[in-house]
Amino acid sequence: MSPLEWYFPESVDEAAALITREGVVPHGGGTGLLRGSLKGYRGLVALHRLPLKTFAYTPQEARLGALLTFSETVEHLAPHEPRGLLVQALYHSSTELLRNRITLGGSVAMAPPWSDLMAPLLALRARVVLRNPQGETVVPVAEYLKTPGTYRNTLITEIRYTPYPGKAFFYRAVRTRNDLPAFTLALLLRVEEGRVRDPRVVLFGTRGKGYEATGVMERLENQPVEAVDPEAVAQALDAAFHPHPRMGSPEYQQHLARTALARGLQQLLEATP
Repeated sequence: MSPLEWYFPESVDEAAALITREGVVPHGGGTGLLRGSLKGYRGLVALHRLPLKTFAYTPQEARLGALLTFSETVEHLAPHEPRGLLVQALYHSSTELLRNRITLGGSVAMAPPWSDLMAPLLALRARVVLRNPQGETVVPVAEYLKTPGTYRNTLITEIRYTPYPGKAFFYRAVRTRNDLPAFTLALLLRVEEGRVRDPRVVLFGTRGKGYEATGVMERLENQPVEAVDPEAVAQALDAAFHPHPRMGSPEYQQHLARTALARGLQQLLEATP
């Protein structure tokens, strides 16, 4: 393998131009590169000098810089959303050492099936801000995942989402806390005038990585809280899974997901005033 060349850009535009070169990739926390082979890479673009650890929050929009680590993201968001979906998900993600290294941008760019970040971002209908030599564009995370080739050699600079005015539940399919999850489940719902409004149910780590449980959401929308049977609603969850070496067959993972969803619904509906 040829020696890797390091680049240290002083601006986002310079970094965006560098990663258009064949075999040159951005380097943030570096955890994704450590898990894989560096074969085929010719250069690494160090991002640490760039202003990509920004944070801004209003009731209308949260803006998270792509170089924020999971730990930094929790630290910034917790005062605004102490039980928010991202806070729940990232606070319990992996080990403390890795939470201090994994960056938001790198996690979205690689989107591994065990990611604790992606289900919350999909449920929040988050958007990624991308930069290339032609300029800046903003696309939904869901679109970014569906057509990754379209955004090859673009630099993620920021993640944006509209804060959700309701309650959140997050589940990791693991045996021990430090396991990489076989899949994750994100649940959002709010209650207005005694009825469920705008429920969102997303799994990540399924076949096709992301799965929005539209059947579940349709069964919940506009239902009186007292009429919701969590166990019955959870049976509408029909995600497809890969066999997993630790968490078992697709059928067993389906059972885990339905059980987690039922418990999450029960928890959030019981907490409703």
